[in-house]
Amino acid sequence: MVPFATSVTAHPVGEQNYAIVTYKDSQLVVGAPYLRDTGTKRSQPTDLLLAALATDCTFACQRAAQQLNIPLNNMNTTVEWLNAVEEASSNERNIRVRMALWGPNAQQAAELVEAIKRSSKTYEMLAAGVAIIFETTL
Repeated sequence: MVPFATSVTAHPVGEQNYAIVTYKDSQLVVGAPYLRDTGTKRSQPTDLLLAALATDCTFACQRAAQQLNIPLNNMNTTVEWLNAVEEASSNERNIRVRMALWGPNAQQAAELVEAIKRSSKTYEMLAAGVAIIFETTL
């Protein structure tokens, strides 16, 4: 496993709620109107958690498929926030991870999801505070 020794820097720019986030050799603008969520029409810092989870699940799935000798021709991972209750007053949120997998059968897809849950540090951290629901399509 990679140690958590990396730092990320956020530097505010322009109007309030905009920042340039720098991570190693990458930069990203958080709060820019062209990165949109469905609620505020601006990206939110918590959206970066979804990006981290989607990426980590993808990489963990690829590693698991190779280790378990499961065919994985292609895949697509989509992660989104869900309201736990379909009421405007509900502040409780869940996360849904949708994985489209080409190659594995249903049993192999279930094995890949379990391998992700065991090996993804992002999943482990987020699952401690919020319910994460996996859905797979083949």
